[in-house]
Amino acid sequence: MGRSRRVSRVATLDGEALLLDYGFSHADSTFDLEVLFSEDKSKQLNRMVQLYAKLVIATRGGLFLGAIKSTKVEKNVIYINFLVEKEIA
Repeated sequence: MGRSRRVSRVATLDGEALLLDYGFSHADSTFDLEVLFSEDKSKQLNRMVQLYAKLVIATRGGLFLGAIKSTKVEKNVIYINFLVEKEIA
């Protein structure tokens, strides 16, 4: 997971720029996960996507509440795009 801040830049009339920094939020994070394909894992994942609006995932960096945005299977890998709502631990 990469880190970024909520920063924007606005050009000023004198040719310089104003940086607006609104800080860091885990809610801006996205996890792109890769899981080795198996028929059982694929069925379980599809069921979770259909039944649960939000899920908790555990990583080395903490526990995160969020939602699966998309999944796809290519060759022997399941790709999962998980959008973080907040860090819970």
